Amino acid sequence: MRNKKREKQADQQFWATFYYMNVPKHIPGIPMHVEHVRFRLYDRVDDDHLIRMVQGIKSVGQLDLDETNITNEGIEELVKLDYITELRLKGCHDITNEAMPFICAIKGLELLHLIGTSITTAGFQQIGKLTSLKKLLIRADRNDPLLEEIYINLPKDCEFIIDYKIYPFNE
Repeated sequence: MRNKKREKQADQQFWATFYYMNVPKHIPGIPMHVEHVRFRLYDRVDDDHLIRMVQGIKSVGQLDLDETNITNEGIEELVKLDYITELRLKGCHDITNEAMPFICAIKGLELLHLIGTSITTAGFQQIGKLTSLKKLLIRADRNDPLLEEIYINLPKDCEFIIDYKIYPFNE
């Protein structure tokens, strides 16, 4: 019985904080679509927070998870949403190549920021599955031979940014 009470309190605290930080004041309740979720402002965000969010909303315009404690398991939860337009994972060191199948299964992604994750260029090779992608930001060795293959497999008009410089490099 105590665990249920603790879980209910944690759920209420999450939604109170989530609502306060992400939903405009004129909206009376948690909407099915939230335009901008700013989890980077919320201390100690982890996979449990994503699970709670996914259980309560259907879609997100921009999901900002920069510098949070999200792992591959949390990314797997995002596939349940109808769509996410922008996903920002800058500095999420626990995100690895194992998250790429889930990232590539997220519907509607137009911007994907992966600088500071633990995804390697081998993992980025799967990114071509995101057919609506318009901007990809990653960190990689500029001389890595896989960069050309990644670039070729991106959607035609996708801007490919490596360490904040547009690829192919004009040097």
